[in-house]
Amino acid sequence: MSKNVLGAKGELYIDGALASMSTSVQISFTSGSKPMETIHGGRIGESPGSPSCQWQVRMLIPKDGLEYDPVDDINELKKKTFVLFIAGGKLKTEGTVVEGSVQHSVNDEAMLEFTVRGGPLTSE
Repeated sequence: MSKNVLGAKGELYIDGALASMSTSVQISFTSGSKPMETIHGGRIGESPGSPSCQWQVRMLIPKDGLEYDPVDDINELKKKTFVLFIAGGKLKTEGTVVEGSVQHSVNDEAMLEFTVRGGPLTSE
């Protein structure tokens, strides 16, 4: 009989505060490197770049109001610390919320979505 495997549950923190209304977090990250190519050697390696990451966050908007309001952070390009605790470890970046949107529709929950552009992603 195969063992039942449970998926990891994550917790998002924004500047040290638990974002308990978060419903999904998607993190993409890159080394920022560029391929090095020559006419005779073809691809010969990678040129270092600027590591960065991007976070897509979705949060439920409860009746009492937003748990996290990104409007001032977007308008003022404030840096925040974003940490996702997951599977016994954590992913972390210092980043800026660069865009957001609010969605509301009939027979559906109200949602806040925002994008964070961060520096290098760290993993512990």
